[in-house]
Amino acid sequence: MSEINIYGSEFQRCQQCAQEFEDSDKGQYYKSMMCLNDVGSVAPARSTTMNNHFSKISPHISNSIEEVVSHQNKNKCVLPKGHTGPCSCTMNVFINNDTSSKIKGKVNQSIYCTPGADDHVIKNRDSRLHPIAITRLQERNIKTITQRTRLSCAIPLKEQSTPFMLATAYLDYLTFIMNIEGINEHVNNESIHYNLCVNMLNNHKVFLEEHYRTKGRRVFDPEGHTICAVLGRTLSVLDLADPTRDNRTDIRPTDIQMGHILSRCEDCYTIYGTNIVMMTRRGNLIIGEHSFIEDTWINELRGICRHHS
Repeated sequence: MSEINIYGSEFQRCQQCAQEFEDSDKGQYYKSMMCLNDVGSVAPARSTTMNNHFSKISPHISNSIEEVVSHQNKNKCVLPKGHTGPCSCTMNVFINNDTSSKIKGKVNQSIYCTPGADDHVIKNRDSRLHPIAITRLQERNIKTITQRTRLSCAIPLKEQSTPFMLATAYLDYLTFIMNIEGINEHVNNESIHYNLCVNMLNNHKVFLEEHYRTKGRRVFDPEGHTICAVLGRTLSVLDLADPTRDNRTDIRPTDIQMGHILSRCEDCYTIYGTNIVMMTRRGNLIIGEHSFIEDTWINELRGICRHHS
């Protein structure tokens, strides 16, 4: 197998799509509201973790560690433009209890982290900004060579994103969460971030409602509560975060998942604002890999109903 250039054509296509989104009217809309300054830090060039990941993947790629390090990125601030106080890539708007702890974990895993994996080549959860990202074919080829050796050093390219895209996705996701029925009892409306962000969140809800209405879709019920975008079912806090059960093992069809408009692919990043909605596990299963804003999945359901009528 020839050495892989992890910053080759697939990566470049993803980057191009990311730039097109950032330059679009929607991208400019998010830029008009959000701070988007860099937040936090990146690992030092020769950090133990970076060296460890690179040393495992280096026999299979043509890229140098200097090139990999140059592709490290920082998260962006999701607070409103011109805010007071420190920048942050999260909005600390919840009170401290078991439910809100699970909510915050759910947001972090959905937006900023990649899904679980087998740790063979792909790490079991890592940052979506991890600079070593490979395609499914590249992963398969490396697996063939390494056999049972566990590398745990890369993320899937289809799960990667950019700092700007992640910030916009975070705003969408938190807006959906802040409008779930019953969420108010878990919100600290005296917190600094709540007072900084409440107007932006309310205005963004109007934007999302209108955006999906133009696509012939609804994401909120008539009372303004967030719904499963596929089933139309009003969501509850327990669908998002139930502190009495482990939803990894006690799985229910009403559990909230992050659904995509454009499905995950290796030609473009898909974690960004206006490309994610809330769906129940059952709703996500029904829509499958189809686009939420196209009628293919609806026509399939109509065909099923006709067949059984």
